[in-house]
Order: sequence, then C-alpha cells, then structure tokens
Amino acid sequence: MNGHHTSPRKQQGAFSIMAAVALLMALMCLALVVDSGRLYMEQRALQRAADMAALEAVSRGGLCTDGTAVSYAREAASRHGLDASNTTTECIQTRVEDGITRIGAVDVDSRTVLVTLRKPVPASLVFRAGCMLGACEGGDQVQLQARAVAGKNEPLAVFTVGTRLVTVNPAGSLLGPTLNGLGLNLDDTSLVGYNGLADVSITPGGLLEELGIPLATDLTLGGLDQLLDTRKLTLGEILDASLRAADRSDLLGLNATLLNSLQASLGLGNIGQLEVPLLRQDDGTPGIFAALRGADNSPSAPAAPALGAQVDVLSLLTSAIGVATSRHALETDLSLNLLGLATTRLKVGLIEPPSIGIGGIGTTAYTAQLRTFLEIKSQGAGLLGNLLSALGVRIDIPLVIDLVSAKGELTDMCTPERYHEGQEHAEIEVSGTLAQICMGGVPDENELFSKKNACTDYMTSHDYLDVKLLGLNLLGLSGPPVILDVLAIPSAPNQENPLELAEDEIGSLSNPLALGTTVKNLLPTLASLLLEQSSPPANTANLVARSLWDKTASETCNGLTTAKCHEKRMKKVEENLTGTFPPGSSGVLGNLLEGVLGLVGGVLGNIVGALTGNGCTTTGLGYWTVTSDRCVALIEAELVKEQGSNSGPISGAVTLVVELLANLLTPILDKVGNILTELLVDLLGIRLGVIDVHLQHLECGNARLLI
Repeated sequence: MNGHHTSPRKQQGAFSIMAAVALLMALMCLALVVDSGRLYMEQRALQRAADMAALEAVSRGGLCTDGTAVSYAREAASRHGLDASNTTTECIQTRVEDGITRIGAVDVDSRTVLVTLRKPVPASLVFRAGCMLGACEGGDQVQLQARAVAGKNEPLAVFTVGTRLVTVNPAGSLLGPTLNGLGLNLDDTSLVGYNGLADVSITPGGLLEELGIPLATDLTLGGLDQLLDTRKLTLGEILDASLRAADRSDLLGLNATLLNSLQASLGLGNIGQLEVPLLRQDDGTPGIFAALRGADNSPSAPAAPALGAQVDVLSLLTSAIGVATSRHALETDLSLNLLGLATTRLKVGLIEPPSIGIGGIGTTAYTAQLRTFLEIKSQGAGLLGNLLSALGVRIDIPLVIDLVSAKGELTDMCTPERYHEGQEHAEIEVSGTLAQICMGGVPDENELFSKKNACTDYMTSHDYLDVKLLGLNLLGLSGPPVILDVLAIPSAPNQENPLELAEDEIGSLSNPLALGTTVKNLLPTLASLLLEQSSPPANTANLVARSLWDKTASETCNGLTTAKCHEKRMKKVEENLTGTFPPGSSGVLGNLLEGVLGLVGGVLGNIVGALTGNGCTTTGLGYWTVTSDRCVALIEAELVKEQGSNSGPISGAVTLVVELLANLLTPILDKVGNILTELLVDLLGIRLGVIDVHLQHLECGNARLLI
C-alpha cells in the first residue's frame, strides 16, 4: 500500500523546477522588451535630434552655398551629444509622387535641408547572444541612423496698387466708391449690401473650386497656367463664385443688381457674359491677377502656396469688374461752350483695370488707369467763335490725359532688415506717372480706348492751329503728337519709395502739386508751345501788301492804272479792312483792328501826301509813271518800317494775333482744368495725385518638416 502513495515532500521538488523555468522565461522576455525599448528610445531620440537640426538649419536661413546650413545643423546636433563626424547635411530637391513627398537630387542652391545623424549604441541582447556564439561581426555595437528633411514655405505676398478715394460715405457702400474710381458712377445705395464683405478674404484656390475647376494636389505653376488658359470664365460666374467662396451666398441677388447697373451705365448688352481672364496675358491683356506665383516662379514649382494666399474679396470683385468693363469709354455730359469761343467734348474710359499681385520677389501689380479724351474746337462756338473764324483763326486741339499709369513691384520681404516692431514687412517699389498729357490726331475715338499706350502708339500728326489774315496763312502749326509726362511718382529723399509695409497696411505716394492745378498750368503751356513753333512766312509783308492791293482791282477803275485810280484803290483797301471787323471792338480785338487799320492809314498818308512823286498815286522826280507794282512796294515798305519803339505794322499785327490767341486760349484752358478737376473728384471720386499700395497678406513662411 505504501508503494502506491507519493509523499508531499517529493511533490514540492517537481513544482519548484517548473516555476524556475517559467520565471526565467519571463525574465528573458522582460529583458528583451526592455532592450528593444532601449533601442527604440535611442532611435526616437536620434530622430528627434535630426528633426531639430534640420528645422534649425532652415529656420535660421541656412544655405549650402555658404556653409551656414551645415554649421547650424552641427550646432543643433552637438546639443544632443553628437559630434560633427556623425552629422551629414545636404541641400536637396524634393518631389511629390502620389501625394507623398520624396527625396530628390542634391541641389546646393535649394533651401530644403536633409540632415542625417548617426549614433553607435550597445547592441541588443539577441545580437550579443549571437556574438557569443560567433555568429556576428563588428563587436557589440550597433549604428543607429536618422534622417530628417525640413523646408520652409517660401515668402508670399498679396498686394494691390490703386488711387485713393476721396471719401467713403458711412451710409453708402464700400464697393460703390471703388467702382467710381473705375469710371463707373453707379447708384451707391443699391450696393450697400456688399459692405458685409468688408475684411473678408478668400483664396484663389477656393475661388477656382467654386468655379468648378479641379485642382490636383501636385499641381505646378505651369500646369495652373495651362489649366486657366483653357477655361473661359465670365464676369457673372466670377462674381457669384467669389461670394460662394466667401460663404456669403445670401448676397448673390446683389450681383444681378450690380450687373444691371453696369449694363445701363455702359450701354452694353448681357454684360454678365463678358469674358474675364484670371491671369494677365503675355500680350498685355489684363487679368484679375497680374501674377499668381510663388516665390519660385519656375513652371515646375508647386502652385499650392499661391492658391492658398488670402485675397480681399472686395478687391477681387473690383478687379473682375474692371477687367470686364475696361476699354469701354463713357461719354460724359460735359459738352460745353466755353466763353463762346470754343466747344469741348469729353470722354472717359478705363484702359488698365486694377490687378492683384500674388507671389514672391519680383511680383507686380498695376493700378487702374483712366483715360480722358478732350477735344477743343473753335468751330460752332457761337458769336465769338464766328469772330475767330472771321479773323481766320481755327483751333482744333485733341488732348488725351492718362491718369495714374503706375506699377508696383515687390522688391524685398521677410528678411532681417524688414523685421522690426515685432512684425515682418515687405518692400514695394512704385514706378510710373500720376498723369500724362498728350496732344495729337486721333483717327478713331473708339479705338483710342482700346490702346494702352495711345500717346506713343496711336496718336498721329494733326493740324492744331491756323491763323489767316486776308486769306493768307499768317500762322499755323501741324506736326507730330506732343507728349508731356507730369506728376511723376516721387522718389527718395522727398518721399519713401520703395514703401515698407506690414500685413494689412496701406502706404501712399503723392505729388504735392494738385492735378487740377497742373492741368490748368500745363494746357496754356501747350498753347504757348503751339505759338512758339508758329512763325509767319518770311515774305508775309509782301503777300499781305499784294493781297491788299489785288482785292480792289475788280472793284474800282475797271482795270485802269492811272494815278487817280490808284488813289481810289487805296481808299477801297481801307474800306475793305474796316468791314472785316465788327465795329466797337475793344481789348485785344480792338488793338488788333487798330494796328491793322493804322498801317493802312500810314500808307495812305505817305502815298497821297507825297510831293516828290511815289510812282503809285503821283509822278515826280524819279517816277515818271505810276504802276501797280510800285503801289505794292510802297505798302510793303510801310508794313515793315520801324515806328519809334514799335516794330513795323505787319510785325505788330502778327504780335497782336499771338497775343489774341494767348488771351483767348488761357481762359478756355483754365475752364477745362476746372472741369477735369470736378469730373475726377466728384464723378470718379479719386483723390488726385495719390497712389496707395495695400499689402493685403504677407506670409514669410515657417520652417516645417517635409519628410
């Protein structure tokens, strides 16, 4: 019986062996877990060090070209206990494949930095066990490696260039005065609803999505250009898409009101279907965006930064309307009879719409350019205008006045020199003129508003002025266009240009001379220029004398050439001259009349009262007969003879004609200057002589890990 039973002491020994084996296995697993965790933590720490080194090299602006990227990365690695021998730094290109960023070729000019760190650490227990059995090489150390790629969003700016509005009525709309600056004088009260878009921004990418244009994640700038070139967009589509992108679909009804107002103002049918390019074309055709670029303008550069820029909605609406309605002239109701001496006709049109610049250094934006066509004519101006015609004076002066032809160019941003007052700044240089005035022939007024550089590319030679005396061309000017650039964009040191602006800041450039005053001062200068370039022919005295004499041939003596007949003809000359002018002329006209009649009186006195014979009305010593040629010669001699401190009568008459024109043109042109000032301020709402640059958005880019 005892052989069939096991004692408790013998059973305890068997259990202890199994427990020991289980405990040993547990300890071994724990050791492996701890050892693996150690290696994982070492790798993680090394990866963190690599990330920090790459980010520091990029954020501090390190470059491979000057070795600063390598230096910054090594400094960061040393703070994690890694020496230079274990740190490798390269500048590389990256590429996107299937939405995944991958390492590309080495490029020393790239700002993308690849940092590789290596660190030897004790090998794992498994590795050591293998080494104990002779199954490994290289000792008991293992080399960990970590790589990090960091880059920086390239600096990007969004800005506009434009003329400042005089006032913005708080009770009116914000869009209305802006459209006035484009020459579109719309009912401001109907646009008040757009005030809800104040301080609202959208992205070009959001706008394109609302327009139904698909955007791939790896879209490049070259691909974006091709994509937009193939799409035909209309003004109505862009206006509606802008509101939807701004999440303001409740304002869509206002777009219809706006389009109807524009259609009535311009006299265009179905204005909502006018095509609007998004990008400025290579041939100069304007678009909403003068540029849609990143800092890297190469076609292979990613389009994402530019598509993600923040753009003010009201600026976008204004640009779209400006592009659609540009080169359509508005004929204003300002056909005036100026002082009864001349009539004017005036047209205003938008030549260059305002545009938005998006991109890096070198990006440009253009201000709206208004063109005024002014025609001054003496014909059809009433009584005094008819008097000018009777005097033989014809004035025909076509003037083209281009207001604010300016361009802003982004020259610097996000550099240490541009960082102050706790903000990043951008530098924008403005060039161009605040006004250009040119005078010349205009073949087609409608074509005039479709030409950007009309003064140099379209205007032709013209007959500006004719002055005839007794049927003779006394004065005249016809020649090529006259071009005068006035009110140039000021430059340092008088005013700061380039402008340095922070985000959402507006900078201004101005010329202290008001444009209206400049116009009034400049137009008489043009008149003086006309008169200075006009001079009577060298044989004017002879021509006038011959004309005075010949006009009486058929009226007296029936062709006889006796002395008595010559005396009658001289008196008839006086009668003809007296009948040319209205009686009671005074001022400059009276002086002119008196001067012309005075010369005839002198001729008659000398001729009729001659005692020794003159060969015209009397015979005598040296003149045995009378001839018509001698009469003409006597008249000519009197015309050029000096009389005391005054020049000869014909020279005096010419001087008086010049004085007459100067006195007639000056008040006319002064009146024109006042009209232009009123038009531009009251109708268009422009603060004359001022250019504003608005930096809507500035993104200097933060360093970030790419891989």
